[in-house]
Amino acid sequence: MDPIAVNIREACRVSGLTRTRIFGEIRNGALEAKRAGKHTLVLYASLKALVQSLPPAGSKSGRGAA
Repeated sequence: MDPIAVNIREACRVSGLTRTRIFGEIRNGALEAKRAGKHTLVLYASLKALVQSLPPAGSKSGRGAA
């Protein structure tokens, strides 16, 4: 059973994305997160959907494409 939400460290660990990328995706609305006091919790379903929406490895639509 998947968790409802994970903290930023765990979101980075399970997705392979950096903290900067996670916070950037939260800022631009691509990743849904909630605040619990000082803690930011990323909704796991949102994180999973974001990772699944990334382009396939080796595709030319990613960073550095000519």
